[in-house]
Amino acid sequence: MKRVVSVLILLLAAMGAACAARAVTVEHYLTYSNKGSRSEARHGHLKINGKEIPWCFDWLVADGRSFSFHTRMNLWGDDGYFPDASPPPEKVSRTKVPRAALARGYYVGDERLSGTPSSWIFVGWQAQGVQQSAHVDPMKIEVLIEDLHLPVKDGMTRMLLRRVPQ
Repeated sequence: MKRVVSVLILLLAAMGAACAARAVTVEHYLTYSNKGSRSEARHGHLKINGKEIPWCFDWLVADGRSFSFHTRMNLWGDDGYFPDASPPPEKVSRTKVPRAALARGYYVGDERLSGTPSSWIFVGWQAQGVQQSAHVDPMKIEVLIEDLHLPVKDGMTRMLLRRVPQ
């Protein structure tokens, strides 16, 4: 009887650990610059499963929550990731996710392939005028950024000074 109980406890613990591994925790937080002044700026940051998400994406969807990247034009205002009411459409495919993509930690495409881990997030960016997207393991997001040479955004659009002819 003790063996049955210990096997049952072991199985329940394994199932609990597997469910916990699939859970996605999304933390959105703000930092400020020039707080309390007329040039106060709010900077939106995201942590997914404890991993800071670099400012490389125009939008992302994690655990059913959508965020878009904001760029400010002035010293004041918002930049970084902020909640978005309308997530971009995500298509579902019957095609099985390749083992190589699972090992790498991402695959490029707007379709969520069958077998994609539930902890992966959906990200999008603009590259040479073309909208691109990928599904990625948040713990391996640097691999995607390095492989595709995605630049980290500044958060503030630099205003070009026009020279006045003299």
